[in-house]
Parts: sequence; structure tokens; C-alpha cells
Amino acid sequence: MRTARSKGKILRRFNDMRGRFPFPLHPTGLEVGGSEAAGAVIGNFSITIGFTLLMRVALQLFDRVRARLLPSLFEGMDTQGMLRFPSAPLFIFQWLYQGTALGAIVLLLYPTSAWQRLLGLVAMVACVCVPALIFRVVTRDVPSMAVYALDPEKQGWLQELVCGPGEWVSVGVDVHWVNRYASVTRSFVQRAVWFSVIEFAAAFALA
Repeated sequence: MRTARSKGKILRRFNDMRGRFPFPLHPTGLEVGGSEAAGAVIGNFSITIGFTLLMRVALQLFDRVRARLLPSLFEGMDTQGMLRFPSAPLFIFQWLYQGTALGAIVLLLYPTSAWQRLLGLVAMVACVCVPALIFRVVTRDVPSMAVYALDPEKQGWLQELVCGPGEWVSVGVDVHWVNRYASVTRSFVQRAVWFSVIEFAAAFALA
């Protein structure tokens, strides 16, 4: 009797916690159709897409102002690298990834309507495909625009494990590859370029 009652309490507690998302995973606190999971997915997508579009507009405005008012001052400089694009949107995506994945899982396992299941499916596909797309985009210019330079000084084993035996260096003339992808390159150590994908997979598993 006690065992059944204890199991019932645990199950009710789990069901209560299932719909609650902490601020780091769901900063907007939005609820859609009474579902915080749906609000997390829609809110996180909105933040990421909105911030990306805002930075794209800012980049175009900066290029126009530079071309008209200060053409010689920024000549030959990579404006995308200066504004850390797409590094900044990628950082936002990484920050909100786990909350979006958790929302997708909840919507697929505990939907209350067909649109919630569909939203969970779309979010799940995005959580699986976008990290692979990021990896492909980031590594397509290696080694033409960036190389991994080994540190000539001997490092400790802990520093080498965390930071790698060197660092990425841009070699392109007009493109500062490291500045463009600074938020992602920290995960790419020599002989382990798949570490970024593994990082997303770990975040997904923890969700």
C-alpha cells in the first residue's frame, strides 16, 4: 500500500515538474495553448531567428554607412568578422538549444493536441539537423581560410584536454574565419573537429 502510494506521489511530482522550465532553458516564460513546452519551443525559435535577422540588418546598414561615409577606413576589413556574425547568433542558438530540445521531447511524449505533436516533430527535426548543418558550414572553409596552429610551448595535460594543443588561426585575406565562428571554434580542437556535434548531442541527451 505504501509502495503504491509512494509511486503515485513520485508520478504526480514528475507530472508537475514536466511542464516547468527554468529561466536558462526558457527565458521568455511564454505559454502557448496552456503548454510551457510549446512556449519554450516557439519562444526560443523566435529569439534565435529574431536576433539573427536583427544582426543581418545591422550588418547591411553598417556596410552601407561604411561604403558611403568611411570607405577608406574599413577598406579590406571583414565586416562580418567585426560584428561577430554569425558567431553571436550561434551562441544564442547554443544557449537555447537544450531548452528547445526539452520542449520538443515533452511535446512529442505528452501532446494534448495534434498541433503540439506537429510542433514537437518540427522542433525535433531542427534540433537534429541544425547542429549537423552548423558543422558543415563551419568546416567547409578549412584549411583554405583557417588552420589549426599548434602551441610551440609545452602545455599541461589539463589545459591541453580543455583548450587543445593550439588554436585556430584565420589565413584568409578578406575573411576573418575565427571571428565569424568564435563561439563554435572553441569546441574544435585538433583531431577532434566532431567535438562540436558531440557537444550538441550531450546537451540533447541531458534534456
